Amino acid sequence: MADNASGEGLAQVAKRRVSAYNPTAFGLSLAGLLAQIAALVWTFLMLTFYANQGYYNWGFMGGMMGGYYGGMMGWYNSPGMMSGWVGGIWLLVASLIIVLGAIGVLKLRSSSRSTVTTGSILVLIVALIAYPTMWGFFAGSLLMAAGGIVGLATTSS
Repeated sequence: MADNASGEGLAQVAKRRVSAYNPTAFGLSLAGLLAQIAALVWTFLMLTFYANQGYYNWGFMGGMMGGYYGGMMGWYNSPGMMSGWVGGIWLLVASLIIVLGAIGVLKLRSSSRSTVTTGSILVLIVALIAYPTMWGFFAGSLLMAAGGIVGLATTSS
């Protein structure tokens, strides 16, 4: 027996109205993306204002990460890993990762299962690529990975 004027049963109406949107996946991914944006801004400020300061070249973070006796970020008066053209490339790649992450996060707001699956996969790929490079202070990558996994789990059921 039909439950509405179009002849559809209640089960078909309920199935048609189910949305693939998962606020948990979207929230986790958005929080991770915001952490990655904060890390990009922080990195830009550090490269702009603190790289190659005077004779000692405190580099990116100072202390063991840079400074007079070297470290990862600077050695004597040479540019460190995070200054000069290498730092510019790092910022360019970080910006690209953030743009791809934003596209994935926006796709998680869709009600279409295929779009949410695509967004979840994109968010997960971005999180895995960004994780070893410290974008998002690691927490951003972990949050985005969790959001991508939750989004995939939602669309697979």
